[in-house]
Order: sequence, then C-alpha cells, then structure tokens
Amino acid sequence: MAGALAVAEDSVAKPLCERAGAPPRSEDMMMKLDTNGDKMLSLEEFKAGPRAQKDPAKAAEMFGRLDADKNGSVTVAELKAFHPPHPPHHHRGPGGKGGKGGPGGKGGPAGSPPVAPAA
Repeated sequence: MAGALAVAEDSVAKPLCERAGAPPRSEDMMMKLDTNGDKMLSLEEFKAGPRAQKDPAKAAEMFGRLDADKNGSVTVAELKAFHPPHPPHHHRGPGGKGGKGGPGGKGGPAGSPPVAPAA
C-alpha cells in the first residue's frame, strides 16, 4: 500500500505533460532553462537544455525561429506563440480506426457492411 501511495504522489507531483511524455509547457520549459531568473532565455541558456545538447546546431536554428522579435532572447509569450496549446488528445471515436466516415462506413475495414449507430 505504501508503495502505491508513493507512486501516486510522484505522479501527482509531476505536471501532466511530463507524465504523458508530451512536450513541456512553455512555463515549465522557461523555469527549467532560465538559469539567471530574468524570465527570458538567452541562446546560451537554451543550448544548455537537454534537447539542445543532442544537436546544438539545430538548437541554434530553433532559437532563431522562437525569437520572434530577434532581440536575442526568448520570452514565455514567444514560446506560447510558437507552440500554441493543443486540445486534449482523444482516443479514436466510436467508429474505431476509420472513424464514422472511414473506409467501409462507420470505421469498419474496407468492404465491411456499415455498422448501425449505438442506441
């Protein structure tokens, strides 16, 4: 029981985006990378991040794309503008892989008869 509680507490402590393996939220990214606390990311701070360490040249290119006003720093607003929030991901609808209008109608495999809607 204590082990399950520890796992539950750990999963609550982490933001949902980290638990689900999704990209970090703009605010989370800023908090982790902004080492001097000025609420902006310099190129050096950005390149020190774990993703940037994998490919520094690509990181510099990405920083240039994020820095919308080209002032040499990236703000949370610029991060949010570049990565607008996405609606929650949902599992496939009632029709399965093809959805309601998928191949064969109602999501069934091609050539299968249409499935009547659920009551």
